[in-house]
Amino acid sequence: MKEEDKTPWPEDPKEDKIPFFESEPEDPVIPWELPADPAEDPEEEIPFFDKEDIEVKPEDRMFNDFLAWEKASRDTIDFKKIYVDITGDLIAGLLLSQIIYWHLPNKDGETKLRVIKKNRPCIAKARHDWWDEARISVKH
Repeated sequence: MKEEDKTPWPEDPKEDKIPFFESEPEDPVIPWELPADPAEDPEEEIPFFDKEDIEVKPEDRMFNDFLAWEKASRDTIDFKKIYVDITGDLIAGLLLSQIIYWHLPNKDGETKLRVIKKNRPCIAKARHDWWDEARISVKH
């Protein structure tokens, strides 16, 4: 890279502006002014669509239904990549994620754990419970 191609960064990191960005951005150029009411466009220069003119394809409707289902679904796990880094294994990271989830308080600040063993709250789950919750099986 040539010396003149380099961006001249300020010596003082507390400087407010970087020389490259000193000018204000220009306003975008619109070829026509938008009237407040589209009915005031007698020459029909401004294109706009009427909702009745748009055909909704079945695949678009299916995709919209899928998006609505995804938004409403509570069948998710908050799985952070660091858990895999800590454990060194994807399934072990998923299990750690669920262990952390169960030990964190609920939205009211109360424990989610209901089983007490040796005076300590515990996670009590059968193998099939782990499958139902996180798709972790005995084979994993």
